[in-house]
Amino acid sequence: MAAPRTVRAGLHDAVPIAFSENGQPRGFLVDVLNHIAAREDWQIEYVHGTWQQGLDRLEAGEIDLVFPILKTDGRQARFDFNTVPAFATWGEVFAAPAARVESIVDLARRRVGGIAGDRFAARLDELIRTLDIKPQSFRLFETNEGMFNAARAGTIDAFAMESLAGHVSLNEHGFRATPIAFQPSAPLFATTHGRNADLLAALDRHLRALKDDPASLYYKAHEAWFAPPPTVPGWVLPGGLGAAALLVLLGGFSLLLRRQVARKTAELLRQNQALADQIAARERIESERADLARQLERAERLEAMGAVSAGMAHDFNNLLMVISANLESLPALRSDTNGAGAAVFDAIQQARGLTRSLLTFGQRNPSEKQPLELATLVAGAERMLRRMLPATIQLEVHLDRAERAWIYGDPVGMQQVLMNLSLNARDAMPAGGTLNLRLTGPAADAEDPKVTLEVTDTGHGMTPEQRLRAFEPFYTTKPRTKGTGLGLAIVHGVVADHGGRIELHSQPGQGTRFRITLPGVPPADATVAVPPPPEEAALILLAESQRATREVLATFLTGLGHRVEQFSDGDAVLQAFLRKRESVGLLVLDVDLPGRRGVEVLDAVRSAQGGVGVVMISGSPQGPPTGDDPRTRVLVKPFALPELGRLAHDLLRKETA
Repeated sequence: MAAPRTVRAGLHDAVPIAFSENGQPRGFLVDVLNHIAAREDWQIEYVHGTWQQGLDRLEAGEIDLVFPILKTDGRQARFDFNTVPAFATWGEVFAAPAARVESIVDLARRRVGGIAGDRFAARLDELIRTLDIKPQSFRLFETNEGMFNAARAGTIDAFAMESLAGHVSLNEHGFRATPIAFQPSAPLFATTHGRNADLLAALDRHLRALKDDPASLYYKAHEAWFAPPPTVPGWVLPGGLGAAALLVLLGGFSLLLRRQVARKTAELLRQNQALADQIAARERIESERADLARQLERAERLEAMGAVSAGMAHDFNNLLMVISANLESLPALRSDTNGAGAAVFDAIQQARGLTRSLLTFGQRNPSEKQPLELATLVAGAERMLRRMLPATIQLEVHLDRAERAWIYGDPVGMQQVLMNLSLNARDAMPAGGTLNLRLTGPAADAEDPKVTLEVTDTGHGMTPEQRLRAFEPFYTTKPRTKGTGLGLAIVHGVVADHGGRIELHSQPGQGTRFRITLPGVPPADATVAVPPPPEEAALILLAESQRATREVLATFLTGLGHRVEQFSDGDAVLQAFLRKRESVGLLVLDVDLPGRRGVEVLDAVRSAQGGVGVVMISGSPQGPPTGDDPRTRVLVKPFALPELGRLAHDLLRKETA
């Protein structure tokens, strides 16, 4: 027979709900929890402490349960909650014997108290601030007993606490209930975030059954702990013998009355439960409404950023196009594969990735995927990182079965993933440490091949709250000048676009590890042949509004043996085509031309029965709509000049076929 499950429950003094008396746990919810534990074969171990100590222990995983607790936005990020309320209650203000407090306005210039970490105390503080009521002080206590002692001693005039527990204290301490009531609530049970879901499900199941049965222990315990104790008037004892006969005569009536009271009490408890359910439903609706508002705000921010990115992309891509094309024309740089040439071309490729990833993130454009060897990508990242990392950070690269580490992916997007994670790791180690990159290919006989990429650092790590929000757009723990909050959001989006998943493992002071798993594909030959020279020179009409870009493209196409005529607007290139349509072999059109836009020129060319090949050059990854026309191809800036050469060769070959 299996041993009983040990459940550690935090216990703070909240008479009569849950408290410790002479070292023994007592109270309404203690009775209910013990009843459930007996049926689930749990052994409850109560851990006594203050309310704040209980919350800290629960978040650290040192205990399994805290109760009763109100569900708030801040607590939802730290804890998980059951759904069936333990009971219905509200906050109430109680006054010391000598204090005259009849309304919330009377708290002005009074000394007010509450329990540290208690939602009712925090809510009263919010209310008096909102109403601009200025108490002399608002003091927070660790325990109810400490607060009660202060009220008896006259160092506070009034205090806020849960209504049921507060009313129990009236007779014992001589306090007075005031008409100030607020924050109707439905207390719950809570567990550590991400743990003990089965514990919460069992609590909900039993609470629901107990509340549905008017004769259950739940209602008996409720009546026992919350009903006022009977009192015997002093004159009854001297006249006891004379009253005995009367009591016998009234016995039957008393029994009938008790039954009626019991029925009425059960009815009130059912109404109380209905109220608790309504409160819980309203809190869920308000929580969902707040979540939707936050999502809408994030979406609006993303849309605004996408618009800004799109506006910048065209001009930036034109400049990058000129830089990369001119550098590609220098033989010395092209042949320098390990020194300055490699560094320059790596930087250009990274700049291309920055532009494309921002556009992809802001506009949600699809990426361009191809068979991709990740070992080559990791090697390129290693070269860049060894130049970028400070001497205090040691870079380690491990390749396992790297020859089979192939995916179907976007090289720019995957490079952005690797660099973003690596630079985040660098920033997490300001005093130095180790950055580890590990690439693992699938086994040779794997039925479902997977490629894994891990980036691990020995930095300061993340708190549980930081882990929960790590991939949220615009969330960053860096100073404003060093972080935008988009790096990990882009990483998450790229990995999801590749059909993969990303896992985050981190603890404060113990570093961080990101593990990316991607679908693998069979190795492929990723090399692309340089286009052969044309069989004969062709007339190419080139239209590009940016002079520097236009001259670079014209020089390259002329170098391939073609005759190139240059134009700066759409009207001029269309007129030239209509005059020379019989001799034109190819049109190269920028999408954003003055006058007639590139797409309008393309439509006019096709309407004129022009079967000539057309290359459309776009500054956006989405590109212009061209349908399934095999005579029209799209190039996205910035591109390598050989890409233009290959497209020109293919289209001219179809033209002459």
